[in-house]
Amino acid sequence: SQDHLNYTNAATKLHKLVVKHLNDKHKQIYILLYIKNEDENKIAEKFGFKADSSKRKKPRYKQMANLKKKFYILALKIIKENDIV
Repeated sequence: SQDHLNYTNAATKLHKLVVKHLNDKHKQIYILLYIKNEDENKIAEKFGFKADSSKRKKPRYKQMANLKKKFYILALKIIKENDIV
């Protein structure tokens, strides 16, 4: 359908604009997380992030949480500035 095509184009455009604003390491993490849809804990381990030492069943990586927040804020800004969606 036409809606799906527009959504896909908007997502592609957004990804390209977000990636332009990131350093190499953050660019790699963004691509793995949002384009290749890899598991965030696996990405965190791959980049040597330290897990929180609390007694959780699954490890939580504060650096990943902070990066996801940074990516989200950047994406929102880009969506507003570039009239995406």
